[in-house]
Amino acid sequence: MLEERGFTVMTAVDGLEGVETFREHADEILLVLLDMTMPRMSGEEAFKIMHELRPDTPIVLCSGYTAQEASSRFAEQN
Repeated sequence: MLEERGFTVMTAVDGLEGVETFREHADEILLVLLDMTMPRMSGEEAFKIMHELRPDTPIVLCSGYTAQEASSRFAEQN
């Protein structure tokens, strides 16, 4: 859907690859979509690293958890 709207989409198979891709292309990335549960590095961990690298980049965390569970999990990491 994003590509149909003219955006270039970069994908990663896990959190670690996502962070590596972000480091390589941080100046090109307009938005990050992260799953909270990913192999090798969780969405929470990836968020922290990406946010430290470029705090102005919007990051959306997606989850199968309820809003309360997701907020609680993320708050515990801060």
